[in-house]
Amino acid sequence: MPAFTPRCANQPRVISKAKSAGAEAQCGCSLCGCMSAILMIVPFASTNATDRGINVFFMRYSNVIISGALAGLGGAYFTLQQIGNFLPNMTGGRGFIALAAMIFGRWTPVGAFLASLLFAGADALSGRLQIYGVHVPYQILGMLPYILTIIVVAGAVGRAVAPAADGKPYTKG
Repeated sequence: MPAFTPRCANQPRVISKAKSAGAEAQCGCSLCGCMSAILMIVPFASTNATDRGINVFFMRYSNVIISGALAGLGGAYFTLQQIGNFLPNMTGGRGFIALAAMIFGRWTPVGAFLASLLFAGADALSGRLQIYGVHVPYQILGMLPYILTIIVVAGAVGRAVAPAADGKPYTKG
């Protein structure tokens, strides 16, 4: 069985021989540190999570529900605040940019956040350059975030490895 070392492995541990005691007793760190370790172990090594007493079904379903709720809030913000009304194709390919942020961020929350900041900065830069009157057609400036997305994903294709359990149904045993 391959070993999984959570990010809090360098902190002092509480020794526990019972695997069902949970990740809190095994890594001995704060609740947030252990929750991040649990969230990372489930998609990458589901069998190790089961061995440590983590309910993989509950974690997967709760992650999907929380992700759906956050996506719904993002869509509501985009519709009501950003644009002000609902239009067909109003996202303009930003879902693909979000997928590229996950790939470029190597499927980690911090990496995806930093990649999202990079793409948001490119989007903001294209808007600012239009306001400052740069003598480039506005269509080319509008393509800046998408061109950056293509360049970044093309560079990260071979280095970013998807989680091992991504898209695979979990079976106990």
